Amino acid sequence: MGFFAGDKPAQPLVIEPALDLASFDTASGTLTRPDSTDAGAMPGEIDQDAQTITLDWPDGTVLDQAGVWSILVRAQSAAGGDQLAASIPVIVDAINDGWHTLPSARADWHDAPDIDDRLYTLLQIAKDNVLDYAPALRDGAPIPTAYRQAQLMQARNIWNAASVDPAGDLGDGSFALTPHPLDWEIKQILRPRRAIPAVS
Repeated sequence: MGFFAGDKPAQPLVIEPALDLASFDTASGTLTRPDSTDAGAMPGEIDQDAQTITLDWPDGTVLDQAGVWSILVRAQSAAGGDQLAASIPVIVDAINDGWHTLPSARADWHDAPDIDDRLYTLLQIAKDNVLDYAPALRDGAPIPTAYRQAQLMQARNIWNAASVDPAGDLGDGSFALTPHPLDWEIKQILRPRRAIPAVS
């Protein structure tokens, strides 16, 4: 699920954990910010028929930090059972910082990964790659369109390389994203090679 910094979730969160909920009576979650600070408890209810857990956001929740928030969900039984049900990443994009967000990336990249935290990770790695190579910007300068385009191209290149590399599949549906150098086309976008005038 994706949000923007400053959002206040209005609806409870409904999840279908990879856990048989028939043996459990109640559930609860803990919301954690990207900086690892506790953002509050999330009381929950189990629907055993639907095999879902409904979690209420902590009172007054404001997703005030861009980054990857997380929700740790536990299921409990009256008999004393207590088991981890799910660890859920919650992606919070920055607003108007010039870089791609999940929605803008998907609008321009139709085959983008459909898992939010995977796409977010790709975009962050690509952003770092671009900043490492591109000319430095002065403080407060807007992000050039070329940097944003290069970010998406590099994210796509990393994803394509991981998708065709057998070593990139960890066997559990996740991917290990290995470093991927900027290709010549991206480098040309970031640092265009000027034509050298002919000497007469």
